[in-house]
Amino acid sequence: NFRNWVSRLERYFGLVALPPDRRTSVMLLNLASDPTHTARCLGIRDATEFKEAKKRLMNYYSPEETPEELRSRFQMRKQESAESIEEFARDLRILGSRAFPRAPDEMMDLLLVQQFVGGITDQDTKARLILKRCKDLNEAVSAARISEVANKTIKGHRTQAILALGGGDRYTPTGQNEWREAGYSRDNRGGHGD
Repeated sequence: NFRNWVSRLERYFGLVALPPDRRTSVMLLNLASDPTHTARCLGIRDATEFKEAKKRLMNYYSPEETPEELRSRFQMRKQESAESIEEFARDLRILGSRAFPRAPDEMMDLLLVQQFVGGITDQDTKARLILKRCKDLNEAVSAARISEVANKTIKGHRTQAILALGGGDRYTPTGQNEWREAGYSRDNRGGHGD
């Protein structure tokens, strides 16, 4: 995120007490792309005032999104594969506040919960959240965490059952009907006779 990069760079300038007339040069040297080409295209030179150079680069690398683009991004937002529930919720909160800046609190809670539930990748967790009908995002995040723990526990029990049956290289029934169909009784499921 270019905005975050500029923010960190400005903190660095403050820490090393870099004089204002050197800030544009240092910023251009630290750009990931070819700084000479980018600067030339944007009309930025070493002598360009830092505030103006920053403004031009922000418009180039991170243009402001229209309200429609922000809303669309919010509505399309799904949990990424390596993203935790907390990270996903935090990003939704930020994106939601930008996409719907004037939404009343009740409306924002509803939008955040709907998008959070709809964007969760784990289908069991999603189903539990739909049934729970959470009132706000904090409640939804707590319920999702509990669901994750439940999913891990269930997975652990399934693994134990597979091992008790002599390995996992054959089909392993998971539900009560599947156990019966596979010819297993309650008594020979590896000690899980409940």
